[in-house]
This record gives sequence, structure tokens and C-alpha cells, in this order.
Amino acid sequence: MAFDFPASPSTGQVFTPAGGPAYQYDGEKWKGGQVSGPQTEQFFDLSGKTSLAVTIPTWAKSARITLTTLCSVAYQNYMRWSIDGTTFISSTDYITAGFYHGANATFNTQGAVTLANLPLTIQNGAPTVPDIVDIILTTQTPAGNQFNMLTRSWAYGTTLLSTHVFYHHYSNLTALINATSLKAFLVFNDGTAWGAGSQMKVEWIGDAASVPISNAIADCPSDGGEYVRVNGVWRLKSQSFDFTGKATQDVVVPPSAKMASITASIQPTATAGGLYAQFSGDGTTFLTSSNYFSNGPYHTVSPAQYLTQSGRTGTGWELSGGHDNSTVPIIATVEMSLQRASDANFTYRSHSASYHSTTAYFTAWYSGYVASSVVPGILAIKALRFYGVTGKAGSVLSVEWIY
Repeated sequence: MAFDFPASPSTGQVFTPAGGPAYQYDGEKWKGGQVSGPQTEQFFDLSGKTSLAVTIPTWAKSARITLTTLCSVAYQNYMRWSIDGTTFISSTDYITAGFYHGANATFNTQGAVTLANLPLTIQNGAPTVPDIVDIILTTQTPAGNQFNMLTRSWAYGTTLLSTHVFYHHYSNLTALINATSLKAFLVFNDGTAWGAGSQMKVEWIGDAASVPISNAIADCPSDGGEYVRVNGVWRLKSQSFDFTGKATQDVVVPPSAKMASITASIQPTATAGGLYAQFSGDGTTFLTSSNYFSNGPYHTVSPAQYLTQSGRTGTGWELSGGHDNSTVPIIATVEMSLQRASDANFTYRSHSASYHSTTAYFTAWYSGYVASSVVPGILAIKALRFYGVTGKAGSVLSVEWIY
């Protein structure tokens, strides 16, 4: 199914088409399968905005935040915290200290100052030079402890290209002292909209056991099959079966599979036999009457000739030619229809190599059907049975499902 994705998505935008999973645009492409529920990573397009509030997941213990911003005039980026998820603390209770280095080859110390917000950068006076900010923020702490934040930023200010390393926390605001988690943070600037290309990435960090299961893709079934992820769910792609010591192998057909592509390499224990297939319309009862029709050309080496098997019915489809050598394996590839319209037949075709004492190497291209009139109530095959020889060590049969 092709989805009609938005033509001009913004970074972080989520699109949930009918009948499909949620997809999120990461700035280059749409990514699906992991954006339902809280996420371990989020992307935000800041273009055209002067501020953005971000809700902190309840399980996150810290956050790694990266910003890249541009503005048409001189500006500065800031942050504020919220302990209720809606009200951002704006009193002069944030403390900032650290050091910075200017392109004029000087190191300077910013002594501890109490502010009404957390400065993320110095004022940038160059519209063509972006601010780059890297932040580590603690979002959970025991009551009585402080929430801390380390900020590293690069901006173009009065000392030209300037590098800042600031340490932030808060003073004695009772509400913050008693809180054990931050619920949201707000990034903002002086009031002029950020320019095109401004964006922010947030990586939420927490104990593996505390991350909601909705953040992860559930593992595929552990049944030996190979699976692919399609539209948010696991779908069986292929299966392999060890045929060693087996005279038959029953295979359940996945719901909605329309065709099967089969590859077999069977080393027979006996000197006579061949590979055959039957099918079941209910998953347990196999059609065993002589209503399987097979025909097609085949080639023999001794004598060297092409012949035609003009058509015959049997209790199973012939997937290979006759075989009577226990030291040479039967090799076959088969395609088989698994669903049909009410007026159509179930069909198959095979290409096989076997060995018979009267013909030497025997190569066959067989095809056949079971008429719709024989199985009027069966529109989909629910199981397949492969039989005809008992396999020695190394014998294998694999099935690839086509939907």
C-alpha cells in the first residue's frame, strides 16, 4: 500500500495514515514503526518560532539536547523549567556559572549569577553564523537535591567566535527543592523568530527497565522462521525445515500468503521415489484423491533426449522426476499458488534435477493444477505436505512466502 505523505514536512512531524503505522520525518526521510507513544528521541523544527515547550517523559532521568539556531537580528537563546508541565519558573532563582573563550584568545570566568532564566548562549550578532548548543539536563532527583544542567555553546558575539561552558542549577526556591522531577522545559529567544534550518533534537535517557515498551519494536516470534516488519507488524517471510530422517513435512501456510516459492535438496535413503506435494483447505485434512494433474517436458542424459510427460493424475503434484539413486540428491525449485478465484484452479510449476538408472540425469520442468470443480469450497490453501522420499543427513526444504 502506498501512502500519501505530506509534501513539505517539517522535522519532527508525525504522519499516521489510515491502515498504517505512525511515521516521523527526521529532516531527510520518513521513519516508521517507533513513533507511537513516548519516544527515546524527538526532533523539532524551530523555524519561524520564538519558543518551544517540550514535555518530559515520566520515565526519563536525564536528557541530551542539541540545538542549531539562526536569526535575522542579534539574539540570545534561553531555557526555563517546569515542575507541573505548564507553568515555567520565571523568578530569579536560576544560578549560572562557568567559563568562556573568545576568538581574541582569552579565557574568562563567569561568576555565579542569579537570573530569571538559563542562558544557553551569548548574544549572537551575526545573522549568517548559527548558534550551536549541546545540553545535558537532569530531569529526576531526590527531594532536597538540585536539578543541574551543563551547557556547551558556540556563538558569534562581541569576542567574535565564542565558546561557552556553563553550569546551571537553582537557588533556594522551595518548590524546586521539594520536587523530584521536571515535567517540561521551554526554549526561547529574545522575541525574533528563528530562521530556516533552526532545529532541536532531544534524546531521553533512562534505565532500560523503565523505558515504556511502546518505545520499542516487539521482537519477532522465535519459531525459526525469518520475519520482516510490514506496516508495523511482523510477517513471516521464509522457513527452512530439516528433512533428515523425515518421510513427510507438513507446513502451515501463513494467513494472506498468495504464493509459495519452494527450494528442496533431499538426499534419499532409499533407491526409489520422488518429491511430491499435497495441500489442505482446513489446515489438517489433506486432499489425497487422484485429482492432482501434472505434465511438462523433461530431459534425460542417457539416452540424450527431450521428452514430454503428456499429463497424468495422481494423489499429489509431481515436483521432481523419478529417482532411484541413494547417493545423488533430488534438487527442486517450485512455485505454487495458494489462493484462487472461485472459477480458477490451484496451480504449480517445478524445475527439478534427479537421477534414474534408465535415464541417468533427469531434468524436468513440470506444471499442473487441481481443478476448481474438485475443491469448490476451498479458495485458500491452509497447509502443504511434502513427501515421497525419506531424507538422509543434509536434506533440507525451504519455503518463501509471497503476499
